[in-house]
Amino acid sequence: MGFVFVGFALPSVLAGPIAGAFADRFAKRDVFLSATISLGLLMQIFPLAYTMKSMPLVFVGVIALSMSFSFLEGPFMAYLPELFEKDKLPMINSAMENNFSMATIIGPALGGVVLAAGNITMAFVIDSVAFLVAALFFLRLPLVRPERTEGMFSLKTIFHDAGEGIAYIFSSRLHRFLLLSYIVLAGTWCLSGALLMPLCEEVIAKSSGVFSGTAYATIQTCFGIGGFVGSFFVPVIVRRLGFMRSIFLGGVLWGIQLLIFGLSPNLYIVSAVLLFTAFAFTLIIVPIVTLLQEKTEERYRGRAMSVLNTIIPAVAALSFGLGGIFSGLIGIRAMFIGTGLMMFVGVTVLRSLPGYRLARDFAK
Repeated sequence: MGFVFVGFALPSVLAGPIAGAFADRFAKRDVFLSATISLGLLMQIFPLAYTMKSMPLVFVGVIALSMSFSFLEGPFMAYLPELFEKDKLPMINSAMENNFSMATIIGPALGGVVLAAGNITMAFVIDSVAFLVAALFFLRLPLVRPERTEGMFSLKTIFHDAGEGIAYIFSSRLHRFLLLSYIVLAGTWCLSGALLMPLCEEVIAKSSGVFSGTAYATIQTCFGIGGFVGSFFVPVIVRRLGFMRSIFLGGVLWGIQLLIFGLSPNLYIVSAVLLFTAFAFTLIIVPIVTLLQEKTEERYRGRAMSVLNTIIPAVAALSFGLGGIFSGLIGIRAMFIGTGLMMFVGVTVLRSLPGYRLARDFAK
């Protein structure tokens, strides 16, 4: 499973800047539309691999899916400012997190029902159909041509554009601070996420007498419900507190939740706290994404959003490895407490940096 996870994370990190270069040179809708269609087709690799009992084919499918997702997520987030006015972006980005939370509730439940029926092939067929239906909806979105279309298209120009986009991002102190904030906060998020399954298996299920699969399903459901309900309140909080204070508040709330996980590893307490977990993460991610969308020049926006989307896979791969190593050395409860303290230190340090004041002034 570790190799499969790395096989999914690493290609997306490498493909992200290239996907952003495509999004800035061509119509963003066409880029994520093509990626969605390819995802629908690529899903059929896995039933074939299952029939052939071929693990190498599974890796090929995972790598291809990872690269296709890079061409979907970043370009789509960069496309949203072309559809909506700036003051609507916090609400739209919250709605995106809302949809993710709904998928967290419905997806595993539907997959479990299909797998319980003993039909693995049907699960992937449903996935393929879902992507192709989504592509039909995307096809109805307006086509917006990018400002930058000059020059001959070639593989060399795409790599040049990708490098130019990375140089642009790191030449801006605002962009550097926002990416650093996302790395620190998302890294802590991924590290704690890597511990939830061991917590479920080793602590929650044993202490409550509930079967571990049931406990994990409860956790997933609480996470999804909390994100779904909380996403309705995030735009209001961001509007009242401002972008940077909202990010700080989300980090503090998440740190408190991690301490509770470490101090009270009980199924019912953890499930109740998880109702607020996705809300805290949404409170962090929505202001960062919105600021990047607003403060990035249109000709670089695809690359900026694609680079942002490479952070989660990169830090997740590192966090899952570190989580496994250190939880084995000091225990899961100590890891949760330590991660919660890391979150407090992280948001405090970020708030003391000059970039925090710069981002706060830009947000105003």
